[in-house]
Amino acid sequence: MTTVNIKDGPLLNLTHVVGHDADGIGGRIGYSSFPLKQGIAVLGDSRLANSAAGTTYGTQGPTFINQASYRLKGRLPVIYDGAVSGQRSDQYLARLDAVLGSGAGMIAIFGVYNDVVQNYTAQQAWTGYNSAIGLKEAFDKVLAAGRRLFVITEFSGSALTAAQLLEVLRYNQLLRQYAAANHGVILFDATATMWDPSQLSTTIAFKSGYSSDGLHPVRLGGMNLGAALATLLDPIVPNFVPRPVAAWEYSSAAGSLGANHCPNGLFLDTSVAGTPGAGITGTVPKSWTVSRSGSATAVSSVVARSDGRGADLVLDCTFSAGGEYIQAVVYPVTTNYATGDEFEAWASVDVGANSGVLSAPTLRAYVQATAQAAVAANESSSYAGSPGLSAAHSLTLRTGRNVIGAGTISTAAFAVSLYAAAAGTVQVRLNNCGLFRRVP
Repeated sequence: MTTVNIKDGPLLNLTHVVGHDADGIGGRIGYSSFPLKQGIAVLGDSRLANSAAGTTYGTQGPTFINQASYRLKGRLPVIYDGAVSGQRSDQYLARLDAVLGSGAGMIAIFGVYNDVVQNYTAQQAWTGYNSAIGLKEAFDKVLAAGRRLFVITEFSGSALTAAQLLEVLRYNQLLRQYAAANHGVILFDATATMWDPSQLSTTIAFKSGYSSDGLHPVRLGGMNLGAALATLLDPIVPNFVPRPVAAWEYSSAAGSLGANHCPNGLFLDTSVAGTPGAGITGTVPKSWTVSRSGSATAVSSVVARSDGRGADLVLDCTFSAGGEYIQAVVYPVTTNYATGDEFEAWASVDVGANSGVLSAPTLRAYVQATAQAAVAANESSSYAGSPGLSAAHSLTLRTGRNVIGAGTISTAAFAVSLYAAAAGTVQVRLNNCGLFRRVP
């Protein structure tokens, strides 16, 4: 095992222990001694609102919390979302007890923009007003409850008056002082990512393409915030995601709790050809179907991974217009499931250098019973449509937990869809596809 002293200073004071495979591949990293239950709960305004859904948020795309989780291979699921658009700190802190009751090991609290633009001061937000607790008292309660506190510097917005900007700067300094004085605090300086220090300006100036309204990150800003946050949290957040490692983890037997129910999820079996739809050429792995919408085309191949973890389903996609998609789908055996079961799914996605062609690699898994509509689990990275996102990168899409309702189970499906933002070509590699029924 490796012991890493992360930081002994103003941000963190902890020792993190990770286990690894003897060959260093690290498939499922063993454990972490860091005292953190997996999962994060959030309190704040519109910039964190809908984090638990993980799908679309107007101009923002997924929040930077979600973007970080994609890069952390699903290790930072949002299990409670207490952020509401337009709310001041005195309003969203009313849900602090619910956040603490959620079981999340990390609590994120972010945002004084709405306080400041309504002419409350940083000190009022810090100590409390309108008969509500202040941010400092909330922070103290989180730490007293044994949770890891995650705080974020205020980075908005461009329309602030000189006096309001000063309040933002004061609040950020209060955060830095608090993090320096208290163990268990993770401080993420979002201003370092969002602000453009090359600008000679008396007001906040964002980096080009990072915000469309001077307040909310658009997809480029959110993606880069998420990447910076993932770098900070990678050695801290424990890796308990049971992604499939070997082919023998798959089972189609009824009641096979703990097994992977996604057929050929490592794409090793090509003994029987899968099904290529119209416009799809090449090799499709056993049990899988690759299809398209519109005039999109794809060359499908199966390539062994250099790290030894199964194979990749490689899709060289060509889109003639935005809105088209290429989809890879497989149908799990329905006898794996019974009414009342919980299940969740994930897939790893490596996107090639022309990634701005895509708008949303999306994972959807569902099990349908006759007495209800399909119980669907969706997660989309939804990052794209910008030349600024042209770099290759890797994501892990992970759905939430879903409960199967009453009735006879009729259908189960696992699908990864690659939606185009514009005409163009891009290579996408899928791997480590898993669909697990939770053990009661």
